[in-house]
Amino acid sequence: HVADDQLQGLRYALDQTETLVVDRENDAFQVSVERQSLETRIQRASGTVNQSLFVAGVEQGLSHGQIMRLMSILEWRVDFGRDVRAGDHFTVAYESYYVDDEHVRDGPIVAARYVNRGREIEAVRYTDPEGNTGYYDPQGENVRKAFMRRPVTNARISSSYDPNRRHPILGITRPHLGTDFAARTGTPVKATGSGRVVHAGRKGGYGHTVIIEHANRYRTLYAHMNGYASGISVGTRVEQGQTIGYVGSTGMSTGAHLHYEFIRSGEHRNPMRVDLPNGDPVAEAHMDDFRSRVEPRLAYLDDPDTDTTQLAMRDQDSQ
Repeated sequence: HVADDQLQGLRYALDQTETLVVDRENDAFQVSVERQSLETRIQRASGTVNQSLFVAGVEQGLSHGQIMRLMSILEWRVDFGRDVRAGDHFTVAYESYYVDDEHVRDGPIVAARYVNRGREIEAVRYTDPEGNTGYYDPQGENVRKAFMRRPVTNARISSSYDPNRRHPILGITRPHLGTDFAARTGTPVKATGSGRVVHAGRKGGYGHTVIIEHANRYRTLYAHMNGYASGISVGTRVEQGQTIGYVGSTGMSTGAHLHYEFIRSGEHRNPMRVDLPNGDPVAEAHMDDFRSRVEPRLAYLDDPDTDTTQLAMRDQDSQ
């Protein structure tokens, strides 16, 4: 608002719930932020797969993002590339956010069930009293593995683990103790497991390299990167799936790719074939709290007539 060629005030929407307000008072400006309450509702979608889970999910009103989240949660229990069959059934309950009865965005999946060729898989989102969040089956077992297979999404394997490989540059037999993923320079590289960075810098022929130390004597190595993600340095704590750097061709490299190594108890293992350890289950000290939350969250999946808005608000209050 402008009067007498002077700014009298302005309003600027910061996001769907907050608006910056500036008002002139004499020769000064008063600044405040108006906040609208965000209402959380639980939405439920359920359907049967005919062509693909993606098509079935869209038909039932799921966004592309929610379908990808569902697949990410259950990917360790269902191979969505090979195991999905016509007749498989899914049900998912997820948070959805509203302002003045208008949908503004979707939130995390609260609970999910997938029946794959008659085998039922369930996952419930749980945050323990220490703030750790994960997805668990009704018995408290982690539905995810401690490591992802691939640190680069949708990348082609350009060179496999091979203890007897002939080196493409040196022309001599030199063990290739990892897997190479070809991708464009700048493609994000993700930590395959949670842990602590023990090396972040150049490492001879590896070029720009990150090494992460994980629990139970595991290490992973990421080499030939173009650069590191912000905040990545020795001592940094990283979570599974966190971006740690970007694909490049530094060091002794013939083209843009990521070289990835998986090391257990000091010995290299084939990253694509090694048996991966399970993720941590719910801690025994938190099992009573977990059990108290499992039933109401599974109830979202079972009763399509549940007053989900009321349940969402009550569930949040108990956190």
